[in-house]
Amino acid sequence: MLARMRLRTVFLVYMLSTASAIVAPFAMTTIVNERRKAIPVNTEPPLESAPQLQSRSMWSGDAPACSAPNGTIYYANGKQSDGSDPGANTQPFDEGIRIDFRRCAVSGDGTVYKVGLTEEAPLSLNAFEPTAQLKWSVPAQDVCSSPALGPDGSVYVVSRTRAGTTILTGYGAGGSKLWETPIGGTGWYLTAPVIAANGTIYVSATSQLVAIESTGREIWRVSVQNAGSGNASALIAGDGGLIAGDDGRIFVQVLDGVIAFNERGEKLWEFLAGSRDLDGGMALGGDGTLYLASRFLYALDKTGKPKWDFKSELTYTKGDYFGHQPIIAKDGTIYANTSRDQLYAITPDGRKKWLVSGEPSTVKRAWGQPMLTRDGMLVTNAGWFAVATGLATTGWPSGSHDNSNSRRQENP
Repeated sequence: MLARMRLRTVFLVYMLSTASAIVAPFAMTTIVNERRKAIPVNTEPPLESAPQLQSRSMWSGDAPACSAPNGTIYYANGKQSDGSDPGANTQPFDEGIRIDFRRCAVSGDGTVYKVGLTEEAPLSLNAFEPTAQLKWSVPAQDVCSSPALGPDGSVYVVSRTRAGTTILTGYGAGGSKLWETPIGGTGWYLTAPVIAANGTIYVSATSQLVAIESTGREIWRVSVQNAGSGNASALIAGDGGLIAGDDGRIFVQVLDGVIAFNERGEKLWEFLAGSRDLDGGMALGGDGTLYLASRFLYALDKTGKPKWDFKSELTYTKGDYFGHQPIIAKDGTIYANTSRDQLYAITPDGRKKWLVSGEPSTVKRAWGQPMLTRDGMLVTNAGWFAVATGLATTGWPSGSHDNSNSRRQENP
C-alpha cells in the first residue's frame, strides 16, 4: 500500500511539473503581450517639422524598386529617373520591352537583373545593359524569387518547379547555369537568398534555414522552432524576412517575431512579438541593433532584448501596424511606413522625429515601401522627400541590404 501511494505521489509530481513546463511559456508570452498592449501609442508631438512632399505631373506613380550605382532609380512599372532629383526625367527603361522591375537588382557595373515577363518567355531571369540592351536571358520557373548578387558576378535565385521541388540555382556572370541544389520546402511564396560576408548563401525552406556554399554544396540546415511551443515556425515570405549581419549572425523573421542564429546554425536567441502579421520586415544598424516591423516597430539589442517599441497613432483606432520594411539612414534615423500610410521618421532612441499621413484610399498619397537614396531622397509611390542623410552604409540598413538589392553583406 505504501509503495502504491509513493508511486501515485511521484506520478502526480511528474504530471504537475510537465504541465508547468508546457503552460509556463504560453503564460509568459501572454504576460509580455499584455504588457506591450498597455504601452500607449506614440502621440507625443514630433521633434521637428516633416519635409515637404516633392512631386511632378510626370511622376511615375509607382513604387521605387532598385537603384544603380550612378543613382538611377528603376520603378516597378519599368520606368527610370535620376536619383538626385527623382521625377525630373522619368522615362521608360525601354519602350519595346514588355517589362516590370518588381524583382530587380543592379550590379556594380550597372547591369540590371530582373525576374519577370518578356515577349519571348512567360517568365525569365534577364540581364540588361544600362542602355536596356539585353545581355542574356534564361528561363525561370513559374514561381521564382528575386535575385541575389554574388561579389564575382554570379546570380542566385530560389525557384519552385512544377513538380513541387524548391531549388537554389547559381548562374555565372554570363548567364550559364553553374549548379542547382534542392532545398526542400512546400511554400509558394519564396524568400530571396541572402549572401553573408564569407560567401555563404542562406535560404529558407518553409520552417528551415539552409546554409549553402558558393559551390552549391549544402553546409547545414536547422529547423526554425519557437521555443515557447516547440513547434516549427513558418518563415515570413518576403525579401526583408531574412538578413545577415557582418558578424556572421543570421536573422529569420517568423510569424511570432524573429530568431537569430550564428554562422554554425546554432540558435542564439528569439524574440516573440506576439503578432501573426504576414508582412513587415527587418533592418540591422551598424551598432548591431535589429529593427523589427511586426505590428509594432521594435528595436532589439544584440542579445534580442527590446530597447524600445513604437506604435502607430492609429494602432487601436484603425488597426494600424507597421507593414513595410524599416530603413536606416546614416544619421541613425529609422524610416517606417504603416498599413494606413503613416510614414514615420524615428530617432535611434525611439522618439517621433516627424510624421506624414497619407491617404490609403487615394493612390496619389499612398507611400508604399519607401526607398532612401544615397543622396538623402526618401522616395515613395507618391513622390519624394528631401531628408538629412542617405541610406546607411553599415549593417543591413534596408530589406535587401542596399538600393541595388544585392542581398549581399560586405566584409566589415
